Amino acid sequence: MKLEQLRSFVVLAEERHFSRAAQRLHKSQPSLSQQIRTLEAELGVDLVVHGSRPTELTEAGSRLARDSRGLLAQAGAVVDRARDVSRGNVSHLAMGYADDFRYGFLPALVARFAAENPNVRLRYRLGLTEDLAQAVRDNDLDLAFVTPPLVPDVPGLHEWSLPSLEFRAVLPRGHRLAEEPAILLASLRDEEFVLPARAHWTGFYRQLTRLFDQAGFEPVTVHETDDSAMQCNLVAATGCVGVATAGSVSVRRPDLAFPRLLGSSASVSQVVVQRTDHDSPVAHAFLQMLGTTEEAST
Repeated sequence: MKLEQLRSFVVLAEERHFSRAAQRLHKSQPSLSQQIRTLEAELGVDLVVHGSRPTELTEAGSRLARDSRGLLAQAGAVVDRARDVSRGNVSHLAMGYADDFRYGFLPALVARFAAENPNVRLRYRLGLTEDLAQAVRDNDLDLAFVTPPLVPDVPGLHEWSLPSLEFRAVLPRGHRLAEEPAILLASLRDEEFVLPARAHWTGFYRQLTRLFDQAGFEPVTVHETDDSAMQCNLVAATGCVGVATAGSVSVRRPDLAFPRLLGSSASVSQVVVQRTDHDSPVAHAFLQMLGTTEEAST
């Protein structure tokens, strides 16, 4: 098994479409299909549900995609560090982020930090809250932007609170409430839902459960996914509805609507975590730019 095979599979897992994945990888679709079949043969497992549209991952495929992202990030970091040392650039900042931070403040913040610190090599890793927190604890990451609570609790971390994110409904464009700027979750009581997988989004799922409790009903969940992009794709394809955060969805999709959810629990908490004994000047400078204070909990 080669890293190139894993890179191709991770792109396919993100796109859930062989043609789009092949375009991203700058290779032909038959070449990508053969690469995936070779990887399946080497592992002795099916990684995708063949013939599915959009492409669905098997349970083994989902696990491989999840684990491969971390492995590829580590492999890339090894190469980057060697190159930087040879050029005299030795400052690094490795940060992780959960799915909720895709479209929030973080991209603009890191762009500003990069512009003001051109000699700092920035590395990013998308992952689940528990995995990212453990990576910080293991010194694989300097910082991680995650959704609390950390379950199980990861000792040795300093935790700063960040502004909460709004919950948004995810509706197909033709839905009866798609033109509303804000709705009550209770108005979706009779709908079928596409929701984050409980096993993959523990902290987020607890906050989501409180939201449904406040609305007075338990959702009929017909699809679960560990990827917000796939959640949106499924809503558009099936006519189901979903709930996500403002930071994990793009409001520019023409086939979907994302009205705000009203209610006292209609927001999700966010934190950034760092090792309590971490003394990186680069990480400290980034946190200062973020505006964190020492009033955080540990």
